[in-house]
Amino acid sequence: MRALRTGLSALFPLLLGVALWGQAPCPDGIAPDAQGYVDSFDPGDFDTTPPFYAAVRCWWWICRVRRSYLHFPAAALPACVGKATLWLKVDSVYRSPQVEVREAYWDGTPIAWDAQPAWGPALDSGQLGEPGWVSFDVTEAVRRYVAGDIDDLAFVVKLYTEWSPVLRGMAFSEACLAVEPCVEVTVRGLSDFTVTQEFFALDRYAPLGELRVTIRATVGYRARVCYEVQPAPNPPFGADPVELEYPPGDWFTVPRCPVYTELPGFSGDPGEEDRTYRVRVDLADLGDRAAGEEFLFVIRVEAIPQ
Repeated sequence: MRALRTGLSALFPLLLGVALWGQAPCPDGIAPDAQGYVDSFDPGDFDTTPPFYAAVRCWWWICRVRRSYLHFPAAALPACVGKATLWLKVDSVYRSPQVEVREAYWDGTPIAWDAQPAWGPALDSGQLGEPGWVSFDVTEAVRRYVAGDIDDLAFVVKLYTEWSPVLRGMAFSEACLAVEPCVEVTVRGLSDFTVTQEFFALDRYAPLGELRVTIRATVGYRARVCYEVQPAPNPPFGADPVELEYPPGDWFTVPRCPVYTELPGFSGDPGEEDRTYRVRVDLADLGDRAAGEEFLFVIRVEAIPQ
């Protein structure tokens, strides 16, 4: 008996893969690799023990101000950013503060009130009414970092107005950065299929089911496809055996990775599109195989931002 097994995959640049806290809104987000807060009443200290603060209280012209800083690693960032959200787990809120997030030109090394890094533009702000997870849009800063316009991916969390005769502020204990790539690919379908000697005698093609591909994009892109096979055939196949049908009645050959061919049917424009392809293997291209050989074919779809 000879067996063909199929698989599928979706590829797009640098998918996120950093584990985070169980109930956070971004369970696959990026955790800060450095964080802490500075206090104007303790100007020489940088407190890295949670909770972290954005708070102020003033007595006449003297104000006690606390600001928090967050630095994130870059390893898990996608090559093209669609949206980036900073999430904070707020544990306490004092008198509905307006909280602001700005870029911070900070490399993650210890700082103090008297030695704070410079800030960049304001990114987002919001008024807090109660504890819980809150979000801030930091897309522009993450895009600037990916583009190489800034050297570090860091933020300062502060009050929008750092003056109040009564205590205003909030404290948070956790943070995470959720980054969505500008192109997302979802691949579904296909199943295991067994080809017997009798099948070889009666049919040239082994139908492997349907491949369903969805692409969501915020930028223009180019869709392409290839296949992988395991184990490597020895002797090699006579030709690439995997074929996809699109449009109906028109079959095209899929090359073996890392060579790609265009995946037809997608416009390449921003938005969401869904296409279905029938998949088959041309048994004549397998060459002379030994009895009992088994191959796993994996269809890989990639969308490249343009």
